[in-house]
Order: sequence, then structure tokens, then C-alpha cells
Amino acid sequence: MNTSDSEHHTSGERNNLHVHQSEFLEFQVWLETQISLLNDQIATLTEKWNALYKVVENLKLRQAAGQLKTHEVDQVRDQEREYWQIGKQIDELKTQLTEFEDEWLQFTEDGSVNPKHQAQYETEKEAAKPRLSKQKAAIQKEIERTGVDPRNSPNPLLPVGNGYSHLTTGRDAKDLNAGRGVSPDLAGSEFAYRTADTHGGKKRKKN
Repeated sequence: MNTSDSEHHTSGERNNLHVHQSEFLEFQVWLETQISLLNDQIATLTEKWNALYKVVENLKLRQAAGQLKTHEVDQVRDQEREYWQIGKQIDELKTQLTEFEDEWLQFTEDGSVNPKHQAQYETEKEAAKPRLSKQKAAIQKEIERTGVDPRNSPNPLLPVGNGYSHLTTGRDAKDLNAGRGVSPDLAGSEFAYRTADTHGGKKRKKN
């Protein structure tokens, strides 16, 4: 990398991207995406800038001829201010574009990167990761902690491997279905009887 090239990089330093080969390709694509986005932004602003230039020039000609109304005099100032602001934005984007184009050339040559761009890449990559719901995040944390997916446990409320398979759900509670002949008058007491072992603390059944 020669001296003239290094002048394009604000940091003045370069690092090597010590990652798997697949990430080299990802970073190269990211650089190309940044270049494409910057070109699009510059093109859009330049089109607006040129159109605004024509508007401002026309207003100035009318102003010189004394044809402008009072509110149009203020419009000249506002339009001219916007014109210069857009011009400044275009210059800033062109500077960024030059940095990324030089970055792409250097990266494809020797794999070195501008630390500023690498930090930007890592930040955007992290932000693009799908966000887990609280439930899925808790499951993932449990998998990382124990190596076991709690959703595959017979009873996710009990620690895996402690000799218990599940909590009981009541004496033949499955018989308490509609149409099984339970009298409405006895339904309350029948339910209490069949689910007695779930009251005041759940019992555990051994495997």
C-alpha cells in the first residue's frame, strides 16, 4: 500500500481480518453494498441539486429584473441555503465513497481492513441478527447451560435426570370429560376427589 493510498484512510492504520474464509466474502460483499448505496445516494442528491440550481437561478434572474414578490425574496434565500447544504452532503458522501472504493481494492489485494469500517461492519452484522423472544431466549440459555432442550423433557418444570419423569395431574383426571355421566350436583366433589393429589403441593412419580 503506497503513501497516496493511505491518505484516503482517516485512521491511518489497517488490520487484517482474522476470520473464516466465508467472512472474507461477506465483508467484501458488504463493502460492495456500501459502495452501491453511496453511489445511489449521490445520484439522487445530485439530481435534486441540479434541479434546485435551475430554480435558484431563475429566481435570481427575476429578482434582478424586479419581478419577485415579497414572499419570493425569502424563497430565494431558502432555496439557495438548501442548494449549498445539498452540495455539502454530496461532497461528504463522495469522500466516503472514495474511502470504501480504496478499501475494496486494498482488501481484495491483501485482506487488510480499515478498523473504522470493520467496526461498522460488525455493528451492522450484529444488528441484523434475528431477535429471540423471551421464551426462546430462555430456552436457548438452558440449552447452552445444560446441553438439553427443555422442550424435549417430559416435564420441563423438573430438573432433567433427577429420577422423576413428571408431576401427577390427578387421579384419573382424564375421566372428567363432558358426557362421562358425572352428575352436575356431584361435579364439584368429584373433581376435588380426582385431583386431590394436586392440592397443597404436587406429588412426583418415579420412573
